[in-house]
Amino acid sequence: KTKLTVEDFQQLQHDEVSLNARALTAVLREVKNAPADLQPSVELISKWDCRLGKDSAAAALYEIWLPKLAPAIFKPQVPEKAWASVSRGIQPSEAIAALRTPSPQWFGKDAVVSRDALIWKTLAEAVADAKKLLGNDPAKWRWGTLHVAPFTHPLSTDAERKNLFDLSAAERGGDANTVFATGGGPGFRQSHGASFREILDVADWDRSIGTNVPGQSAQVGSKHYGDLLPLWADGKYFPLLYS
Repeated sequence: KTKLTVEDFQQLQHDEVSLNARALTAVLREVKNAPADLQPSVELISKWDCRLGKDSAAAALYEIWLPKLAPAIFKPQVPEKAWASVSRGIQPSEAIAALRTPSPQWFGKDAVVSRDALIWKTLAEAVADAKKLLGNDPAKWRWGTLHVAPFTHPLSTDAERKNLFDLSAAERGGDANTVFATGGGPGFRQSHGASFREILDVADWDRSIGTNVPGQSAQVGSKHYGDLLPLWADGKYFPLLYS
């Protein structure tokens, strides 16, 4: 029997693999005749391991591309006044499923041809947006540049109070649909997810560990006000000593 260790569960809690990305890249590899100017971007995503690491260029492009798919596929078939309500219930997996099996319902008579055209159009738009957000060199694109967890205090009402209360934003991997759940708000910011995690070893309580944010103390000015933030940002844990 395989025994799982504390380290195994650390990796599990920070698993950044995206099953949606795996499904989308599988579709992309099947589509032929990519426009020449998109070929580098197609290769970037097609050869990617689908881990949404904060240092990944492919993850950044994927996350910019993904939200463009559902409106491109479904919005033309929905009354304009209803789209705002309908769109909130559409999961990324549903848009990817529609691309995987192109249907006349969504793509018209020549469904495959229209599906392919939609993929290239939305990917081109995503590349253009990535260049605006991250620069013209894809080698310098990083998901963590866009995907951050801000630590803005409710009392930060002016520059002086911001300097006093706020802590540095942390770059994040993952997204809302990975085990390492770092769901995004406006502008790709993380707006929900776990601030505290623990792994308890019932065979030896002293091997238990935890991670928390932002600090051991909520007292502004204390050296412990943000002392756990660097550990949390890097997926590191501290000991939960029992004895």
